[in-house]
Amino acid sequence: YFGSGVWTMVTAPTMGFVGVLGSLLMKFRSEISRFNLFLLGFFAALFYDLFTSMALAYVFNYSIIVAVIMLFFPSPYPFGPVHEFVNAMLASLVIPEVFPRLRGVYVE
Repeated sequence: YFGSGVWTMVTAPTMGFVGVLGSLLMKFRSEISRFNLFLLGFFAALFYDLFTSMALAYVFNYSIIVAVIMLFFPSPYPFGPVHEFVNAMLASLVIPEVFPRLRGVYVE
C-alpha cells in the first residue's frame, strides 16, 4: 500500500460513484436476489478496475491498452478477474446478512 497520492484523485471518486449506484439500486429495489447481488458486485468491480486503469494510464502517461491488458495479465495472478470474483462473492454473501440489520438505523 502506497498511501495517498495522485491515484487517490482517480480511485476515490470512482469508488464513491460505485457506492452511489449501489445505494440507488438498494433504495429502489426492496428484494434483490443473491445472484443479482453477485452480478452487481462483479460488474461494479469490473467498471472500477477498467475506469481506474484507463484513467491512471492517462495520468501517468502510458498506454491505455497496456493498462487494461496488465489488469488481466497473470503476474503472479490476474488481478482483474480475481478482484471481480471476490467482490461479487462478498456482495452476494455479506449484503443479504448485513443490509436487513441496517434498515431503520439512522445516523444523525
